[in-house]
Amino acid sequence: MSEYYIKNGEDYEKVNAFSQDDLDNLIDKRLGRERAKYADYNELKEKVEGFDAVKSDYESKLADAYKERDELASQLKQANLNTEKANILREFNIKDDLAEFITGADATEMRERAEKLSRSTVGSAVTLDKVPKPAPKRSDIENIREGLFGNKANE
Repeated sequence: MSEYYIKNGEDYEKVNAFSQDDLDNLIDKRLGRERAKYADYNELKEKVEGFDAVKSDYESKLADAYKERDELASQLKQANLNTEKANILREFNIKDDLAEFITGADATEMRERAEKLSRSTVGSAVTLDKVPKPAPKRSDIENIREGLFGNKANE
């Protein structure tokens, strides 16, 4: 620290003041302490960049896992609906040919349609009785020929 004198009226007053070298040394020390606080800044910056890369990789894998989970959930739902549909077809005695008409987003909706379909097809079933084909009618000429010549004439 340097001592300076300043004129105050007719008297001189002693003043302690810093020289330029003193100020430079003080500033350098203060900047050195401040720089020491942030000395590992670059190292931390590299770590953060590494964490960001790991985070983005994790997020992409997580998004893929969610997508796969959603696909599997929809497949499971569809499989459950198909199972329920088969049970409903069996419950209402509906033939497999009519299964395409039993649709719905859930079991209740499919059950309502199956019930409606079964009510409309119960009385409308067509039954065919198989009757043997009647013997062909023979003409009078054939009857006369058989009478004259026998069955051999027909062969």
